[in-house]
Amino acid sequence: MAERIKKAFADFKILLRKYDQNIEVVDPQLKNNVELVEILVEFENSWSQGLTYFLDSKTFNQLLHFSQVIEATGEKHKQFAE
Repeated sequence: MAERIKKAFADFKILLRKYDQNIEVVDPQLKNNVELVEILVEFENSWSQGLTYFLDSKTFNQLLHFSQVIEATGEKHKQFAE
């Protein structure tokens, strides 16, 4: 999940650099900027999920514990890992 947030942010930064070179390619109506809309939606979705799981310490600890259980089970049972 953290990687997804970082990728969405990196994609957004790349797009902003592209617009920095020529801001005229951005249509004043957001709906006409498909690439921008897609990146903003992905960034918002990943950020919202991150807020839910990373900023609430109880939820974060539960997620961390659950992922450790899955990893341990995968190491013990190879069919589960696949």
